Amino acid sequence: MVRFLTSLFTEGAVIYLLFGGIVVILLSSLAKLPQSMSDTRVQEKLSCRGLLKSRKFVWTMVVLIQGAHASYYNYGVLYLKVYIGVI
Repeated sequence: MVRFLTSLFTEGAVIYLLFGGIVVILLSSLAKLPQSMSDTRVQEKLSCRGLLKSRKFVWTMVVLIQGAHASYYNYGVLYLKVYIGVI
């Protein structure tokens, strides 16, 4: 998505996307929790091994890492293109 928007607009779109992401995170933190999540529960012990066995968690981490890499890569290419003139 970052690549598409930077091709439509200029490299300034990256900054607006970052700020937009921050706004989305802040707004989502203000959302009210459902009643089922607000009830108190007995805490269960969780382990890292249990998380790593979860396919859903592992795939989420892979997607997030790839997305972060794509953003930094696009920003790096724009930096080289605009400020250094390499590309």
